[in-house]
Amino acid sequence: MALNIKDPSVHEAVKEIAKITGESQAQAVATAVNERLARLQRDDLAARLLAVGRKTASRMSPDAKRLDHADLLYDERGLPA
Repeated sequence: MALNIKDPSVHEAVKEIAKITGESQAQAVATAVNERLARLQRDDLAARLLAVGRKTASRMSPDAKRLDHADLLYDERGLPA
């Protein structure tokens, strides 16, 4: 399968990355795409986890929100209880 990059600045950047890393241009593009995909997936996971936290917090009682959860999780030396 072929990929035709028509933007000269992108093509030059790929060539520069390949020159610096010693990779082929195809490897340079693959690495860049895979790194970006992983970053987007991490960002999506973080957003989903924050949404779960917000939803959970909205269902907590005022008393539960006032608790210092560190007291429940750690001992007086800061170690897991």
